[in-house]
Amino acid sequence: MSFKYKGYCGTILRIDLSSGEISREPLSVTFAEKFIGGSGFISKVLWDETGPATDPLGPENRLIFATGPLTGVGLPYGPRIQIGAKSPLTGAFGDSSMCGDWAPALKYAGYDAVIVQGASPEPVYLWIDDDCVELRTAGDLWGKCNTEVQQDIKERNKDYTIQVLSIGPAGENLVKYASIAHKSRMAGRCGLGAVMGSKNLKAVAVRGSQDVRVARPEQFPVFRKIFGERTAGHVSYLTQYGKSILMDWMNAIARHPVKNFQSGVTPLIDKVNAEEMQKYKVKDRGEPGCYALCEKTVCVKDGPYKGFYKLPEFECLSAFGPRLWIHDAEFIFHASDLCDELGMDATSAGGTISWAMECFEEGIITREDTGGVDLSWGNQEATLTLLNQMARREGFGELLAEGSFRAAERIGRGSDKYVMCVKKMEIGAQDPRAQMAMGLANGVSSRGADHCKSSAYFDESGLEEPVIARWGKKYLPEMIDPLSTKYKPFEVKDGEDYCAFVSTLVLCLNGVLFEYYYSGLAEALNIVTGMSITAEQAQVIGERIVNLQRAYNIREGLNRKDDGLPDRFTKTPAPEGPAEGHVVDMASMLDEYYDLRGWEKETGLIKEDKLRELGLEETLPNG
Repeated sequence: MSFKYKGYCGTILRIDLSSGEISREPLSVTFAEKFIGGSGFISKVLWDETGPATDPLGPENRLIFATGPLTGVGLPYGPRIQIGAKSPLTGAFGDSSMCGDWAPALKYAGYDAVIVQGASPEPVYLWIDDDCVELRTAGDLWGKCNTEVQQDIKERNKDYTIQVLSIGPAGENLVKYASIAHKSRMAGRCGLGAVMGSKNLKAVAVRGSQDVRVARPEQFPVFRKIFGERTAGHVSYLTQYGKSILMDWMNAIARHPVKNFQSGVTPLIDKVNAEEMQKYKVKDRGEPGCYALCEKTVCVKDGPYKGFYKLPEFECLSAFGPRLWIHDAEFIFHASDLCDELGMDATSAGGTISWAMECFEEGIITREDTGGVDLSWGNQEATLTLLNQMARREGFGELLAEGSFRAAERIGRGSDKYVMCVKKMEIGAQDPRAQMAMGLANGVSSRGADHCKSSAYFDESGLEEPVIARWGKKYLPEMIDPLSTKYKPFEVKDGEDYCAFVSTLVLCLNGVLFEYYYSGLAEALNIVTGMSITAEQAQVIGERIVNLQRAYNIREGLNRKDDGLPDRFTKTPAPEGPAEGHVVDMASMLDEYYDLRGWEKETGLIKEDKLRELGLEETLPNG
């Protein structure tokens, strides 16, 4: 029987690695209507099937790969997968996403999502080929890096169109911030690669031959064309520079994490900015139908880092660049590539190393602790040594593999002062003293320090037009002043709801950030599925998912005390640049944010009437 709505396959694949049992479950229509897909599916499954007693690295944890109803239909910014689990890094809700061909392949094989539970007694990889689903031995793949694993699986099956997700040595060794890779793309945050490694699951390979049909085929081609053209102007900067352009923009507003956030400005930006990266670019790359082409191929023609690389994302450029006081583009290409091959989140890896370097600078960590490794700022050789040690849990890397929060707990000696984390996850490349909305967004994010859970970018751009188009003139001029706290709780709350809806559809936020809002995305959903979702209903769906993730974290013991920032941002003024003299007024913004959310100001808990309003009765104390 076909599913009620187009755009869906109507089937969830469940894999129990402990027993080897493979089963197929029908997708509930009510489930799809209430949570749509992607992050919504993940949030609900984690709520239902995991809890406070669940060990993130134990067999009872769930690892969920979820597509959305717009996946596989050829919509620009649509070939993405959302992956989730209880996070081994934070101990709370965890999810991450990436683009590529894997998610469409899963839909073509006939599945909306894959839920993996249990743990295999030996290394395996999951093979999905339409109705043929089986576990295959992967003992000979264990220990290999990501590109080799993915290439090997394609070669042994004599088909280079197979799409593969894999983990590297870091995932096998349960590094708390291990990532999951697909080609050159990474689902980095929250340590989901460690969850995969704890289950002895080395890879998931997919090949599919089925169609994904749309409900209104006569309208869809026209909408797809308009959708792409409307967003093309916004992403044109990505087409030219990729995300390296953010190196210039963030430095200009003092938002770089220079030397572990000692400053937000590097005077050596010309050595690592977008124009410098352009010197190495040889090709623009992007996913099929994508207007951004944000992935670039770069080439280092000679020297110790000779070779072809993917131009790193902004977060990677920052993590192995100014964050470590390194201003060598060729080294950053190499370090970022090594981190991806080993299978680690660059933000947490670079953030943990920068914590160690500052502790070394302060004399808290010495060569005796590091096994002789010199952790002076800018030490490239030490950075590469640590990346290898971290992924394999060797030497000083065994400590750093736990992330900076846990490493500081073990080291002691006041080293916690230099931990730049929220909810135990390293903050990305955003010094919040330069942008109040980003400070609040990082503090309240459900998965820990995060800039992607809320589209708090309006004050970053300083442009009036996007604000007027979305909310009107009443929020100006304060909304676009990054150093003003006025209206920032509203911006963050609204952005979180919107981003949650985008991640249920599993679209790229960069593509739909400014040019589209609920009405446009609801139209896309309705054309593809045949639903009749209004813009107002779309907003409620986004808000429901944000609150479900919040409820999950509350059940794990988190509350208002966990919605904060390190003292460096709230007590130590920014030393230079446009943000000089500023700190983040977190307390006042948090009170207003809680009011807007319908959460209790004293505790951060969700009020019962808000849960009932959103149809989340199952999360009530007696639900």
